[in-house]
Amino acid sequence: MPCGILHDGLTSRRSRLTHSAAIAPRETVSWAWHRNLRFIPRIGRPDSGPVAYSSGCNRPDLLTGRPFCLSHHAHNKDACRVTTKALTGLLAKPADFAVTLPATTAERAFVYAYALIQWPWLLASLSGGSQADKQALLERVGLPADALPNLGSWKADTYLLHRVVDMIEALRPATVVELGSGATSLVIAQALAANGGGTLYSFDQHRPFVDQMGQWLGEHGLSAHFQHAPLAQRDPRWPGVWYQLADLPPAIDLLLIDGPPWVIHPYVRGMADRLFDRVVPGGVVLLDDAARPGERHVARRWMREWPGFTFSYEGGGTKGLLVGRRDGASV
Repeated sequence: MPCGILHDGLTSRRSRLTHSAAIAPRETVSWAWHRNLRFIPRIGRPDSGPVAYSSGCNRPDLLTGRPFCLSHHAHNKDACRVTTKALTGLLAKPADFAVTLPATTAERAFVYAYALIQWPWLLASLSGGSQADKQALLERVGLPADALPNLGSWKADTYLLHRVVDMIEALRPATVVELGSGATSLVIAQALAANGGGTLYSFDQHRPFVDQMGQWLGEHGLSAHFQHAPLAQRDPRWPGVWYQLADLPPAIDLLLIDGPPWVIHPYVRGMADRLFDRVVPGGVVLLDDAARPGERHVARRWMREWPGFTFSYEGGGTKGLLVGRRDGASV
């Protein structure tokens, strides 16, 4: 019996609710139950039909390191392409990534306990915004209508993407660093190209995904510095395992934090403050998923421990966004 079984009831019900409310259709998910006690969403419009998981068995569990598998739905085994032409699932990032320091028993227990607390926020984040907002974003930055995947879940929502473009238009940054590659990478690279240039440094723990990101941006005539960053470092100030970052730029104008995933630890993104000293005066830090309880804890600590930054919360999207600006005029 396959360990990933798809259930379409939630999608059908949400489709009926969406159309009966006469609002713009949103990108939705249905759920698969995983034998390690985790729900695995399937991403897609209510009318998008079967979705193919683009990587197969032997995917390592983020917490235990043991492999598990997901069945290929609709028997589509095309390579992972992050566009609406070949939709991807929540865990469609290739699984060849390194967690060289496995979670402790206490960390695993904390993650499972926290899942019971923050499941409403996780459920809300499955919506990536309306199709109208997505289309407006693509037109705004000059990308084709099928350039982005269905958003939500582990991908960015349209609110975050619009705010990223806002920041690039306002700051005209020379250097952008993002933790967690994906839809944001394409939008950032396109926005930089349209606003005086600038360089994107993007780090992700999934090695094959990092390789494919460069190819994906190349299809749109764009480029960025993508680097594989295994989860291989600990910090006594924060729980969880952090990226092993190499070749970081000395000065950062815009820092986007969208990783590691919360299943490493709900507070793991707090370790991003390792990079705050590199943020230039007037530079901006963006923390995605800021509505979740774990990220709210991180935000409170940052506000106490980094008085040289002014932080504010924005709840306009489905996931919440924390905006931090380093005090002082930009140079």
